Amino acid sequence: MKISYSKLLAFLSVLLFLLTLALPFSIAQAEEVTLINAGTVGITDLPTSSARSITLDIQDARFSSRSVGRLKLQANGIDFKQGVLQSLKADMINGHFDNNIKVDEFIINTNSFSFDTLELLSHQRFILDQPVTAQVELHISEENLQNFFAHPKTVTKLEQAIRKKTGGMDLIRFSNPTLDLLGGEKIRMNLMVVVGQAIAAPITIEGQMKIKRQKLMFRDLKVTSSDTALPVDIASAIQSQLNKLVDLEKLGAKNNFVILARSVKGTKHKVSITGLATMTRLEFGSHDRISKH
Repeated sequence: MKISYSKLLAFLSVLLFLLTLALPFSIAQAEEVTLINAGTVGITDLPTSSARSITLDIQDARFSSRSVGRLKLQANGIDFKQGVLQSLKADMINGHFDNNIKVDEFIINTNSFSFDTLELLSHQRFILDQPVTAQVELHISEENLQNFFAHPKTVTKLEQAIRKKTGGMDLIRFSNPTLDLLGGEKIRMNLMVVVGQAIAAPITIEGQMKIKRQKLMFRDLKVTSSDTALPVDIASAIQSQLNKLVDLEKLGAKNNFVILARSVKGTKHKVSITGLATMTRLEFGSHDRISKH
């Protein structure tokens, strides 16, 4: 299932706060700790409520149109009356991006930000007074990169890119795609090119995954078939299409959540990416209702 991180994080933040209102918990006021009687707290108390810390650990969660292997969420210093959240940390395991990349782990750490309490309670969304910058980490295993490369949508996009370079030959098909991490930033991809019904040839694509202009990009790709280098424009077409598919800047709907990569490190088992995310809004609820605002 695909998952929208910005919507899910906001939803779980408020959900957890509502759940904690059903249990006794403490709030620090000056240097005193006042216990709240759960029986006296209701939904109408939310606009004047606050909490020092809220922690949520969800495993194998299933939502109407989304799922997540595990999500650990910690919200510190929530004050609904002032409309302030001091910090938010989310650690997500096994989540999907809309570009068909499954991420083994995705970590987000924000600083404090302010929000409109009534907007949050009425329309289920954080409207931020100004853009908030978060530190992010993404860890993607070789297996999940392989699944991305072999995904039918990825293969179709690569076929379309090659057809444009070969005068629109619709008979060209790719099959049996594989991807290997070679350590460092090096990668190797293999697949079969099938022309028509009879001609098939193996090709190898080798290159690197690098950060350029704060983007994760495939670079310096070379395409060979039986140790013979294919034209540079073929490699360029494949490289360009792969870079469009892994564009981290397009993860958030309407550019409300944009990731700017700073570094990438690879081993023979996984790729790790660190960077910053700029957020202007966090929202949850049905897409139809949100799109009307």
